[in-house]
Amino acid sequence: VAEIESSLERLKIEYIDILLLHDTYVVPDSDLLDVWKAMESVTTDGRVRSLGLSNAELSQIELVNEIATVPISLIQNLFSPFEYDKEVYKYCQENKLHFMGFGISGDYHVKSGEYSENPLTSHP
Repeated sequence: VAEIESSLERLKIEYIDILLLHDTYVVPDSDLLDVWKAMESVTTDGRVRSLGLSNAELSQIELVNEIATVPISLIQNLFSPFEYDKEVYKYCQENKLHFMGFGISGDYHVKSGEYSENPLTSHP
C-alpha cells in the first residue's frame, strides 16, 4: 500500500488504471491468495481501478477467481505466433476476462525451453 501511495505521488496522478501481479509462477499458491487480497484492499478507495495477473498459469487464475471479491480484469501472458498457453487463452474467452499478449512479434519465441533465434526477424 505504501508503494502505491509513493508511486501516485511520484507520478502526480490520482489513481492507477490497473495493478498487475507479475510472474505469479514464482509465488506459492498460499502467498498468491494473500497478495491478491492485499491488492484488493487498494481498490476500495479508488487508488487502483482494476487488478490483473501476468505470466499466470491456469490453475493460479482459477484459484484467484475462487476467492476474489474484486474480479480479475486482465491476464497478460506470452502470446506469439509460435507459442501461447491455449488453455489460459480459452479460459479468458469463456470467462470474459481481457487477455493481453506480450511478445506478439515473436521476440519471446521459445523452443524446447530455451530462447532461440526469432524466425520472424531472422528470415532473409
